Amino acid sequence: MKILKSRMEKFNNRLLMITRYVEETLEKATSALFDRDTNLLEDLEDAHLKIDFMCTNLEEEAIELLGLFSPIGQELRIVSMGLKISYTLKEIGHFISDMVDSSKILLKLPKSSIDDKFNKMTTTVIEMIRESILSYIDLNIELAKNVCKKDDLVDKLYSELKNKLMRKSVTSSNEFVKNCTLAFLLSVVERIGDLATSIAEATYYIATGEVRRCFGDKLEVLSERLEERKEFED
Repeated sequence: MKILKSRMEKFNNRLLMITRYVEETLEKATSALFDRDTNLLEDLEDAHLKIDFMCTNLEEEAIELLGLFSPIGQELRIVSMGLKISYTLKEIGHFISDMVDSSKILLKLPKSSIDDKFNKMTTTVIEMIRESILSYIDLNIELAKNVCKKDDLVDKLYSELKNKLMRKSVTSSNEFVKNCTLAFLLSVVERIGDLATSIAEATYYIATGEVRRCFGDKLEVLSERLEERKEFED
């Protein structure tokens, strides 16, 4: 059906436009934090609202596609997973807003000793979003698997840096505020990484029709993982 094909292409292109905007916004938020650029932070203040608006419009389009054309097979998976990815991008937008607000607090305080590794963590998360988008564009399951591997690295960095913050002695109220804000920011970036994996999982489902989830550094079949746990419990 030519009309459906044309509408599907339009839907896909809009989804890709949103994902690229989210990636660029996260890159800017990260640069603003580590370059201590208050002007850039101000520019990003309403970015999450733009993401929310674009995603809401895309979700309305997806519902219209489902209602008018009743797609099946891979086309149905693309639309249904497009809805899921749109929700994920909206969530990332809200987390970027949290990141911007927290960065404004941190830029008033001295630099932290964990900045280098935290920068590595945020850079890895940006790579995850980029690769999850590319995996979606090309339906590349190897790239989707690579996103899971990077999420495992992000989780390890998160645990390491959080433990380091918890062990630090606090000698002033400013240091207490800085450590609490950093701990919150760490959790925000780690959560964005988790959301990037959900895009990779959606890509795998679109390409294969198989439901897989990231466990550790691998994309595993969800039903098999549940069976393994059931056997272990028995």
